[in-house]
Amino acid sequence: MHTALALLAGPLFEHSPDAILIADTNGVVRDVNAEFTRLTGYAREEIVGKTPRLLKSGQMPLEFYRTLWQTVLSGQRWRNDILNRRKDGSLYWADEIIQPITLDGETVLVSFQRDVTELRRMREALDEERARLDGFLRASPAVLYAVPANGTTQPLFVSENVKDLLGNLPVEPCSDPHWWLERIHPEDRDAVQRTLDFRRWPDDTLLRRYRLRHADGHYVWVEDKVTLVRDGQGRPQFLSGALLDVSREAEQRALLDKLARHLPGVIYIFKRTPDDHMSFPYASEGMRRICGIDPEAVREDATPFFASVHPEDQAAMRETSDHSVATLEPWRLFYRHVHPDGRIVWAEGEATPERQPDGSTLWYGFIADVTARVEAERKLREQEVLYHTVLDNL
Repeated sequence: MHTALALLAGPLFEHSPDAILIADTNGVVRDVNAEFTRLTGYAREEIVGKTPRLLKSGQMPLEFYRTLWQTVLSGQRWRNDILNRRKDGSLYWADEIIQPITLDGETVLVSFQRDVTELRRMREALDEERARLDGFLRASPAVLYAVPANGTTQPLFVSENVKDLLGNLPVEPCSDPHWWLERIHPEDRDAVQRTLDFRRWPDDTLLRRYRLRHADGHYVWVEDKVTLVRDGQGRPQFLSGALLDVSREAEQRALLDKLARHLPGVIYIFKRTPDDHMSFPYASEGMRRICGIDPEAVREDATPFFASVHPEDQAAMRETSDHSVATLEPWRLFYRHVHPDGRIVWAEGEATPERQPDGSTLWYGFIADVTARVEAERKLREQEVLYHTVLDNL
């Protein structure tokens, strides 16, 4: 063996994890190692003296091979993925490096190949999954994002449709740690900042509403649902969120609130899920006047509302609600609220139920404050008793 080749084909040559082929500048194979014979299926004597054309798959363009030879014959290192054919006809992808080496005045081409067929298959599958996921994200009405669970507000990821919601490219919020907070409406910023510490959340999910500034300057109402994602040991990993444009709903709510201010009662939407969770997705300001409860306090959980019902009326409240959800008949009840200031407020409520596709029931209704009427009727009865007593005495 030539001295230069002998130096190359030493112990490292034979025990290398890569398939190695040594050829002259005409492409004639001088030697191969054991890993090459294992990868290609060709014995050493079947390839030495031949050219690497034996490995051509017939699926690579001619320009690919032309560039390969132009590179190595100019003395430069060449590297690329190449599709080759084994002796048995099966195809494999190889990450191949061809390095021209000059020893004792002779230039030889040393090829290192590593089988990356499975790696490419996994990469292609991952690319397909990523493309499918990107399609879902583009079709989703919500902007999805992820932030570290370490208190920072700089996202790790923001879906492409943030441009539709806020007019910004995903790279903008991902590159600026102050981007999100600076774009929250000044009137909403303090309330949102108080929610940043997930250790103070009642559970691992939080729902918040606030306004974000669009790239053109106007504000967009968003509903932001954030979930804390934990690892198998329960340790916080990151926060996953979804921003949904609720501007139209907010505008309708604002209009409804303006109309409701002129009514002596509560306009509301009441929701009861199949697992018996109850809430008021919408309640006008009358809730504060009649029950002494902030409408926002019952948006996700109606417990404060039912706690304000007079103890003697709570059983009737439950019975009539159960009857309405079972029969979808309108709900009606004459009952009392205990206001936080100690007053007893008489109320008359009615609502029309409507079953939802998920099995929940929504009631659209009105609660009127009838305390003045009850007091007037009481006084009238007292006057009638007094009148009859006077007549009897006469």
